[in-house]
Amino acid sequence: QTAFLIIGNELQLDILVENMGRANGGIADPKGIIGNVTINGAVLVNWKIYPINLDNLFSASDALGYLPKPEKNGKKVFTTDNSFAPTLFYGEFPVNSSYDTFLHLPGWSKGQAFVNGFNLGRYWPVIGPQVTLFVPANVISLKQKTASVVILELDGAPCESPETCFVEFVTTPILNGIVHPIDGEFSVNTVKDGKFH
Repeated sequence: QTAFLIIGNELQLDILVENMGRANGGIADPKGIIGNVTINGAVLVNWKIYPINLDNLFSASDALGYLPKPEKNGKKVFTTDNSFAPTLFYGEFPVNSSYDTFLHLPGWSKGQAFVNGFNLGRYWPVIGPQVTLFVPANVISLKQKTASVVILELDGAPCESPETCFVEFVTTPILNGIVHPIDGEFSVNTVKDGKFH
């Protein structure tokens, strides 16, 4: 598949490849960069491949978050530009209980979620059927006044204003939401006699 890029005077091209790897029962399901990367027909070589150091995420939370733009007509202007996805979002919430809970991401598209540095896993509610992520009680301690949540949004956040840029902690999971197929074709897998059909 071809992705057309506009390249200015920059001499470096960075490509973020989402880790979608998984065991798939021997079925060929390639993901990531599976061919040459070229610019104007020239194959790029001498790649440097490295993981993103997520440890830095949780030690530099002041560098993340939903930051106000300069004031305009006496009001703070909040904007995000989804053309710059992926984006990291940081937030804090008061701790008033320490029970199992579920992270609900209304309006978010696809990404990874962390609470207090603990990786909850991937979310992709726009595809479904799982809409919430399990947050174990031991991730949130009553000894702390506030806990943190970090969202790595890969496609597009619902953050047109501070009022729309939020997540929720709910007591009931949503595991059977509507399935929205990626390719537009709806297919249902059913389990019968312990096997998918």
